[in-house]
Amino acid sequence: MGGANLNFEVCLSISTVTAARIYKGQKAGKTGEEEQLHFVRFPYAALSKTYCTDIQVADSACTATAYLCGIKIDVDTLGLDVNVIKKNCSTQIDPANQVDSVMTWAQAANKATGIVTTTRVTHATPAGAYAHSANRDWEDDYAQSFDGVDSNTCDDIAEQLVLSSPGKNLKVILGGGRTYLTPTTTTDPETQEACRRRDGKNLIDQWVTDHPTGKYVTTRDELVNLDMAGTDFLLDV
Repeated sequence: MGGANLNFEVCLSISTVTAARIYKGQKAGKTGEEEQLHFVRFPYAALSKTYCTDIQVADSACTATAYLCGIKIDVDTLGLDVNVIKKNCSTQIDPANQVDSVMTWAQAANKATGIVTTTRVTHATPAGAYAHSANRDWEDDYAQSFDGVDSNTCDDIAEQLVLSSPGKNLKVILGGGRTYLTPTTTTDPETQEACRRRDGKNLIDQWVTDHPTGKYVTTRDELVNLDMAGTDFLLDV
């Protein structure tokens, strides 16, 4: 992973960036205004105006599609154009309705890509980087079952992360949501609660199998002690 060309997306409002910069400076004993965040030093930066096509107060699915795919769509839908019908599987799987994200473009340019999030890796915001979903809540097959959707026909967001491009090609995946990737027959090692998938799929095991030069870690010590030079892919959920 060392030396790879990385593509980053930092999704924060101007006021949030300003507050973070000032706080960082004050923590360092300065006034704060003179401080810089690391990503501000990147050679390129941009602002994106985000809203849904059918509602003024946007959600993180349509906004993620706006800034990651460059297209405005309806509320609660993800990685698709306005022709998708919410909660309609057939319109989700129609390639004509699917739009590419910046991750697809970066991978086509032979750049390394990844997602890092403080929420679930299947949540709408990170999922905008790799998924096409007629409902942002379809994070696993259990969630789809409430809408009568067959995950074998209509891949849920977790499946798209692990099994489809560009998700399966991401070099780095850091976040939460382990239970959305693992079956009900397993227990989450941290919460000791049963995991969510009803289809029996263990997508973490599948990711490990598909990435023989990758590493799956679950603890801070495993992450800190990771041999970066010998690791081509990283999953931490």
